[in-house]
Amino acid sequence: MTYPTAHTPIFVLYVDDEEFLHEPTKLFLEKFQDIILDTVKSGPEALDLLEKKRYDAIVADYSMAGMDGIELLKRIRSSGNRIPFIIFTGRGREEVVIDALNSGADFYLQKGRDVKAQYTELHAKICQAVRQRRIEEELRLSEERLRLSLMATNQGLWDVDIKTGNISANEEYYHLFGYEPGEVDVSYDWWLSTVHPDDRSLMKQAYHDYLTGKNEAYSIEYRFRTKQGSWKWILSRGKIISYDGTGKPVRMIGTHIDISDQKNLIEQLQTSEKRFRLVLETLPIGLWLADEKGQLLFGNPAGQKIWAAHPQVGQDEYGIFKGWKLPDHEEIKPDEWALGYAVNEGKTTSEELLEIEAFDGSHKIIKNWAVPIRDSHDTIVGAFVINQDVTEERLATEALKKSEERFHLTMTAVNEGLWDWNIAKGKVYFSPQYYRMIGYEPNEFTAQYSSWEENIHPDDRKDTIHALNDAIAHKENGFHIRFRFRCKDGSYIWILGRGQVIERDLEGNPIRIVGTHTDITKQVAAEQKLFEKHEELLKSYEQLAQSEEELRQSEKERAMALEQVQKNFAEMSILNDGIRNPLTVIAAQVEIYCPKIADIVTIQIKEIDDLITQLDRRWIQSEKVINYIRKHHGIEYQ
Repeated sequence: MTYPTAHTPIFVLYVDDEEFLHEPTKLFLEKFQDIILDTVKSGPEALDLLEKKRYDAIVADYSMAGMDGIELLKRIRSSGNRIPFIIFTGRGREEVVIDALNSGADFYLQKGRDVKAQYTELHAKICQAVRQRRIEEELRLSEERLRLSLMATNQGLWDVDIKTGNISANEEYYHLFGYEPGEVDVSYDWWLSTVHPDDRSLMKQAYHDYLTGKNEAYSIEYRFRTKQGSWKWILSRGKIISYDGTGKPVRMIGTHIDISDQKNLIEQLQTSEKRFRLVLETLPIGLWLADEKGQLLFGNPAGQKIWAAHPQVGQDEYGIFKGWKLPDHEEIKPDEWALGYAVNEGKTTSEELLEIEAFDGSHKIIKNWAVPIRDSHDTIVGAFVINQDVTEERLATEALKKSEERFHLTMTAVNEGLWDWNIAKGKVYFSPQYYRMIGYEPNEFTAQYSSWEENIHPDDRKDTIHALNDAIAHKENGFHIRFRFRCKDGSYIWILGRGQVIERDLEGNPIRIVGTHTDITKQVAAEQKLFEKHEELLKSYEQLAQSEEELRQSEKERAMALEQVQKNFAEMSILNDGIRNPLTVIAAQVEIYCPKIADIVTIQIKEIDDLITQLDRRWIQSEKVINYIRKHHGIEYQ
């Protein structure tokens, strides 16, 4: 099985029967740009998908209908699959945690209120589990290769007559050195001549010491020249099997094993160790090594940079470190550091959030890990400590949080509700102010397209939906619609709905639209009032026209008509001022409180003002007519 490199994505399967969590989980985790997430809603679906597709990790809820997360974990582990498995649930009972970990879960995370923090932690756990499993798999593969190499090693059998030096050997002995059986006369002298000059004296001494009883066993590694002239490393082992009457050894048998691969492996391991040290020195996170007593032995450059020093102290000197546990900011006492718990109690500490004071006086936020190192007898022989400087990340998170708070405060202050419609997935989001605008608490009813459509006033619904669909069909990115919207108490408010298409498919069809709802009830009321004033003005104009017509038609009724006209002029003069003054107030109020519709209201006010100006001109002309009549016809009026 192969695994992706550090530059390839991590394929994760998320199992949760609460489907509304699928989308936010996918959104948050894939924002890190190193995870590709698939989602299913049940354990059987997950098992079926695992048969068809390879994943690097599984994240599952605990409480699910039919098959819960623990049962799914047990099914997977019983099949021999060691894929990293994380229980991610809202349930935090101790027995559930113990059951999950005993069943083979890599991590157990409890869902919390801080969504960003929980998904950040989940992402870190996934990466950590996958990295660990890849390391384990690489180690397993390395061990497997070594085992197969040893199994495949051909052992050459030899049998030496110690007195004569003659040697008999099996076929594999010859093949081991590139010869055919019987091709060379194998003897002690020939054997000695094929040993590498640098190893010859050592080999002769080991052989002599064993024969004379100085050493109890004969086992030596040396280089042996092959027929082709190359050198192979040989592990030579032998045992005396017979003695003469005087007790001297006369016969000895043994084996030659080609250990060139092992030697090469050792060399590779030494190279690997050098690479590992190089990795430690270039790691961006701090790594410290301590012995079984907690004495700090080594710290890589990143760790030294974090602490601005390379302290090599024991537990009795931990007081030189200054730190506080977050978020409570509780000061860490000398005997409370995680390294002490690791070597003294075998306790593993993961992602402990601390504020530290480095030795140069600077303060930093770090994540702290401490892991005990055990030997094959489970004895603690040391510990690793890992420090990750997250100061900038922490500051960025705080800045983002404040930015979001300012955004929500701004949306509330301008009385606008935010909506987000994913057309392709049928998902809709309404902001808290969207609900409050119509008298509901946030999320009091389900956010979906149908709930928006149902709340539109019946008289406005058809035109509103038509306008929305028309904007979408004509591939317009922006649109605005005015309509009445039902509140929780059954009343209606006027809404100005604005939207913007922010994502389209390859054919230009909208996939996602976001927009706002603005309460324009007061503006609409102001417009209605302007309309009523406009109607009154038109009525007065009609009355004036009628009076003038009557004046032309009846000479006898001129006096009465002129008197009536004068009254109308007086009323018009008052009415004109009465209209212009409120118009000025309305325009100012709209400009201050509703700047988004100020242009629309200003246009309406100008049209009314133009009508008033026309009446003013008509009044001046009519005044001239009346003065003419009074002068030439002797008609007086009050």
